[in-house]
Amino acid sequence: MGAHIAKRGAELDKMLKDGSSGAVDYVRRAGIRNRRQKDIDFYSFATKYCHWHQPTSFPMFDSYVVIAVRRIDRFVCGQRTIRGDLRAYPMFVQVIDQVMDWTKWAAKAYKTADQGLWILGQILDGTLEPRDLGLEQPPKGL
Repeated sequence: MGAHIAKRGAELDKMLKDGSSGAVDYVRRAGIRNRRQKDIDFYSFATKYCHWHQPTSFPMFDSYVVIAVRRIDRFVCGQRTIRGDLRAYPMFVQVIDQVMDWTKWAAKAYKTADQGLWILGQILDGTLEPRDLGLEQPPKGL
């Protein structure tokens, strides 16, 4: 992965500086294959890598974040309105921005939203109990 990133270092640095979703697309496709000779998609890693280099431009993708986002969508809208592939990074950013607006995190950074959504996703998934964090149960319906 390091060699893949270094291969286009200057170009990648510019994409990161510009907040271009192309940075995520480049990092995620490292040309590394699994045992079945299929290319591995390092999407989650790529979003985190880009976030740590430019936190104001790149929210982080995680399966728990997706669980939380979809549940918030149904809670706020009364139905599922978020459609599309959240593994398409521009779509994911648009959805995170919408959720940040709904939750009044719009003035906060992506890091704040990521942390909150990650914890909520774990609670909703049953991986983490709210009482483990000293919290009550999430609001009914969520």
